Amino acid sequence: LAMNIEKYLVLNKYFLRLFGEKDNRGLLRYLKSVEEGERDGLTNFAINIINKSGLKISKDELERYDQNIQKYLKKINKGRQEKIRLKYFQYLAVLFTEIFLDRLKNQKWEFLADLNKFVNGLEKKVRETIGEFSEEDLKKLAFWMATGSGKTLIMHINYLQFCKYKPFEPDNILLITPNEGLSKQH
Repeated sequence: LAMNIEKYLVLNKYFLRLFGEKDNRGLLRYLKSVEEGERDGLTNFAINIINKSGLKISKDELERYDQNIQKYLKKINKGRQEKIRLKYFQYLAVLFTEIFLDRLKNQKWEFLADLNKFVNGLEKKVRETIGEFSEEDLKKLAFWMATGSGKTLIMHINYLQFCKYKPFEPDNILLITPNEGLSKQH
């Protein structure tokens, strides 16, 4: 059963609502001027998000997610001369995935109910187009990002996130690339 692309877009809107935003522009604009780096054990991105008004996610959760993201980056950067640092939009993609996987693993039914409550609050045409989310819908996640935005890096972090949360046990994980050079890169 295929999932409508509209459901993915609603999932993005659901996550934006957790941060008190209606669309990407507001949150991206809010974080764009934040300097990369960290202090007091948190990234500057997390510090700024925690201090944002309209949050529907707890400070403790955000701190935990941020610390997990820092662990993934540390693992990826191990042995690298030039350390990778996330840009603000990459950080948000990884953060949204962290929230998704945490809720899928630890609060699946509450997450599904909250997601459907969110859908029921949308306009009638949208509700009729996408219908309700099912457990099966939560097994798929997609990123819609521009060329050169770091999707490969994010995919490597997503793999570490998946290994941490293990929302289900796959028979195997296949990475298919368009050419041999990209296969060797991974």
